[in-house]
Amino acid sequence: MQKITNSTDLQEAIKLLEEKKIAQQELLMEELSFTKEKLKPSNIVRNTFNQIFTGPNLIRSVLITSLGLTAGFITKKYFQGLTGRLFRKIIGNII
Repeated sequence: MQKITNSTDLQEAIKLLEEKKIAQQELLMEELSFTKEKLKPSNIVRNTFNQIFTGPNLIRSVLITSLGLTAGFITKKYFQGLTGRLFRKIIGNII
């Protein structure tokens, strides 16, 4: 900032500071409006559901869980078999 030596420089500095203040107030009001919109309960719920159900992790988790359940079911059926042996039933339940 330059030195103010006369009243004209002072008036120009005041005008610049007032313009800066108005610009900062407008920016602050925009941020406040944006924040109010984001914090509405309906938007919070909608954003949460979007993150949960549209994320790539959901599809991956469902596939991994499905494969795990299928593998467990097939393994249990294989070890238990149709003969009904006690050892195979125990191993099938453990697996």
